[in-house]
Amino acid sequence: DLGADKVITITLAEDLCLIESGKEFIEKLENINRDPTSLPIISGVCPGWVCYAEKLHPYAIKNISRVKSPQQIMGSLLKLVYGPRVNHSPDEIYHV
Repeated sequence: DLGADKVITITLAEDLCLIESGKEFIEKLENINRDPTSLPIISGVCPGWVCYAEKLHPYAIKNISRVKSPQQIMGSLLKLVYGPRVNHSPDEIYHV
């Protein structure tokens, strides 16, 4: 027993990430004539790579997706939606 109260899959957050990434791509594609450098869109499932890119590849920052990673989306959902339903404040919830 590791002391976890719940084990929740991240599938919902992955689906939301894909939907929002698709919307972002369509938006940038529709505006490609105004800003031809807006593509490609660089994204990843690990939020740590953004920190890596900011430090070592600052030229790529303008092409980094604005969509949160599935891990970040799930953390927000747990803290802001699930937490109040089980009477926990965001600082009482740990998402690993």
